[in-house]
Amino acid sequence: RVRSVTSECVRPVFVNGNYVVIRWIFQFEALDGTRTRLEELAYQRWEGDRVVEEKFFYDPRELQPRT
Repeated sequence: RVRSVTSECVRPVFVNGNYVVIRWIFQFEALDGTRTRLEELAYQRWEGDRVVEEKFFYDPRELQPRT
């Protein structure tokens, strides 16, 4: 359904002990040429070197395609 997806990690990444917040910007290009930009916050809890819990926060209005 998509021609391409790109992502960018926006710095800084916030770390507090085992908790991390990362800001991402995704660009989606559909097969029909429409583009969608989605900005997301990922909230993670780590144990050792593994993510054991993750939640994503974004504005659903951003999922509307742009021509």
